[in-house]
Amino acid sequence: MQFRITSVKKESSKNEIQVYPNPSSGIFHVKELSGKSTLQIIDFQGRVLQNSIVNDSQTTLDLSAYPPGMYLLKIENTNGFFVKKLNKLR
Repeated sequence: MQFRITSVKKESSKNEIQVYPNPSSGIFHVKELSGKSTLQIIDFQGRVLQNSIVNDSQTTLDLSAYPPGMYLLKIENTNGFFVKKLNKLR
């Protein structure tokens, strides 16, 4: 059986997850998390660099130990699965 995606609807939410500042020199703030959230930092080679569980609506991520570049922040919680791009500067 094959499936074909014909459209994508973006759900707009008053409580959309916010990541700032982005780009950053290493410290990123994440707000509007919902309930228990699992966060992963993934590099563009697919390696999981950090894995954490957050029970608050906000947290801080420290990527200062990693080289400059693009990273993915994967967030999973009761509202679903989200991926945000993080741009880490020098």
